[in-house]
Amino acid sequence: MRIINKRFITTACFFAFAACGIFSFGLKEILQNNGSNVPSTPTNSQDKVIIIEESPEDYGQNTSSQSSSSSSSSSSSSKTSSYSQNYTNNEAIQALKDLLLECAITSTESLAKQDAYYKNPLYFIDLPADAAEVTDTVRKAPGGKSLLNDVVLRINRAAETTAQDVLPMLKYAISDLSIRDGVSIVTGGKDAATKYLKEKAHEQIMELYLPKISKTLSEPLVGKMSADEAWKKVINTYNKTGSFFNKIGNIFGKDDEMQDEATSDLSQYTTEKALEAIFLKMAEEEGKIRANPRGTNSDNIKKVFGSR
Repeated sequence: MRIINKRFITTACFFAFAACGIFSFGLKEILQNNGSNVPSTPTNSQDKVIIIEESPEDYGQNTSSQSSSSSSSSSSSSKTSSYSQNYTNNEAIQALKDLLLECAITSTESLAKQDAYYKNPLYFIDLPADAAEVTDTVRKAPGGKSLLNDVVLRINRAAETTAQDVLPMLKYAISDLSIRDGVSIVTGGKDAATKYLKEKAHEQIMELYLPKISKTLSEPLVGKMSADEAWKKVINTYNKTGSFFNKIGNIFGKDDEMQDEATSDLSQYTTEKALEAIFLKMAEEEGKIRANPRGTNSDNIKKVFGSR
C-alpha cells in the first residue's frame, strides 16, 4: 500500500511540474505577442514626437505664402535676366547723354538753315489756329493774302535764325539731366531718350528760348519789316474790318455778332512751335543713331546701343 502511494505521489508531482512549465511558456508567448502591439511610452524627452495639426485656413495661408514667394522669386529672376546686359546702368546713362548731345547738335544745325522750317511740312510754322477768325477776315480784305504770307515767312525765318541759340540750352539741360534707370530708356522706344528730355526740360528751355524768339520777331529779317510789324498790320486790318462790321451790327441791332479786337503777341506761339520742331528733329535723329550706333563717334553709344 505504501509502495503504491509513493508511486502515485511521484507521478502526480511529475505531471504537476510539466503543467507548470507548459503554462509559463504559453503565458510568455502571449505577453510577447501583445507587447509588440502596445506603443512604448517614451522615457526621454528626445524620444517624444509632437504632431501639430494645421487648420485648412493656416495651410491655405502657408501655401499662398509659398506660392507668392515662388512667384516673386521667379519674377525677380526674370527681371534680372531681362536686365542682363553687357553694360552697367551708369554706362547706359552716359550713352544716353552722348546720344542726346549728338541729336541736339545735328538738329539745331539742320534747322538753322534757310527754309528748314519754311519749306518743310514737318517743321513749317503756320499762323495760330486760334487766330483763324483774324486770318479769314484779313484774307478777304484787299492785299490781305500778301499780309498773311509776310507774317508766315517771317515767323519761320525767326525760328531758323534762333535754332542754334537753343543748342547751349539743350547742352545744359542734357548735362543736368537726372536719369535713374538708364537701361529702361536704352531698351525703350526709338525716341525714348528725346521724350524723356522733353518731359524733364521743356519748360526750362521754353523760358530761356522765349526772349530769343521775341527779340528776333522784332527784327527786320525780311525786307525792312519784322514779323511783329507784319503781324500788327494783319491785326490792324482785321480790327478796321471788324470796326466796319461792328458799326453795321450796331445799326441793325446785332450786338451778338460784334467782333472783338485781336491782340498782336506772336512770341509765345512762335517759341512753342519752334521748340516743338527741334524736339521732333531730335527724335528723328535718335532713331537713326539707334538703328546704326556704329556710325557715331561715341564709344559709349557704340558699346551700349551696339550690344542690344
